[in-house]
Parts: sequence; C-alpha cells; structure tokens
Amino acid sequence: MKWIVLVGLLGAASAYSSEQLYKALWLDSKGKHEVTLSVDEIPATEEDSRSLAITGLGTLNGEQEWVLYDSVTNCNLDMFININPAGFEVVVLTGKGDYYLLLSYSMACRGGLDPGDVKYFAYRNGKKFALRGVEHFVADGKPLYPEEKATPVAGTHLKNHPQLYRYMMKKWPDIATVMID
Repeated sequence: MKWIVLVGLLGAASAYSSEQLYKALWLDSKGKHEVTLSVDEIPATEEDSRSLAITGLGTLNGEQEWVLYDSVTNCNLDMFININPAGFEVVVLTGKGDYYLLLSYSMACRGGLDPGDVKYFAYRNGKKFALRGVEHFVADGKPLYPEEKATPVAGTHLKNHPQLYRYMMKKWPDIATVMID
C-alpha cells in the first residue's frame, strides 16, 4: 500500500511569525518516511536584534536520512523565513516509486523591499538536490525590478538529474514570485 500525507500548520501570523510547522509522511518499498520542518526564533547574540532558524529532519523507518538547518541571525531590521506551501510536496518522477520530497523557503534580513533568498531542495535517499535564487516581485501584474529576474543556480547533484531539474525549474516561477498588492 502507498499513501502520502502532507500537513502544513501555521501559527499566528505576526510581522515576525516564527511558528511554522510542516510534516510529510509516506510509505514506499523502502518503508515509512517522515519529514518535519519548522521555523522558530532562536537566541540572538547581539543587543536589539532577533534570529530565526529553519530546521528539518527526514527519517526512514525511524532512522535519520537527512537534516536541514539554516538561519537569519542577529537581524535588527525586518526578517523572515517562510516555508512555501507550493514547494512542499512528495512527487514520483518516473512512476517507478522514485519518491522525492521537495521543499522551498525564502529568507531575508532587510530594511526595505529587497529580494530575499529562495532555496528549493529535493531529497531522495539522503541526497540533497538544490536550486537557489532570489525572490521576484510583481506589482499590478508587472515586475517591480524587471532587470533583476535572475536565473536560479542549480547544485551539482541537480545538474546531474535532468528530469528533476526540469521539474523544479518549471515550478521555480511560482516559488520565487512574490505578488505585491
């Protein structure tokens, strides 16, 4: 039997919301996969600043398969780490049970309307496939900074997996675009 459960839980959304929790659970021929992602405030080491971290853990049959840790530290401006619901999914690329967990998040410490970093990862068998770039702002249907729509950069593992690379590049515009009302 194969089944996949994806859950996203968000806490109260304040300007510095740090209560994000996402979970995934699926069964395949290797066993039971469980993934937990969370964003939490962590201690800052500088006065009048704040810090956030995203942590992730993927297990297979209760054993660690991969971990994720990233942070925005000692920020005295506006900061965020946002898990992108559209980028959190489990996909089968070939129909042969080759499940990939995909996740995406953006992060920044900024004092204005500057693009933050966008990170889009896939995991399979403990290996990370990475695509990194920056946010693309759109206001009234037009790019806010048309000259700055940079192409994301793929990591070595992703470059060597053309089918996954095409899938992630196809989803990149939805993941990296920020609509401003």
